[in-house]
Amino acid sequence: MHTTHPETHKKVRGRIHDCEYCGEPIVIGEVYESWLSFDGGRRYTVYMHKECATELGKVMPCGGELPPIGDNKRPPK
Repeated sequence: MHTTHPETHKKVRGRIHDCEYCGEPIVIGEVYESWLSFDGGRRYTVYMHKECATELGKVMPCGGELPPIGDNKRPPK
């Protein structure tokens, strides 16, 4: 699996995505991170609240497979 470096964005418009860490929606006005993953010829875009991505980095510092969506509590901002 190959992943790109995370990019930080502020949601200003467009489709509402669910955070891959906590399962809550990323709504307009929130800061989030996204990156691409490539696995077996398939491309995936991962979306996470900024604080969820930070928390994921603490529990999975070397990368690996994401925990199941919604199995984690959203950390405080």
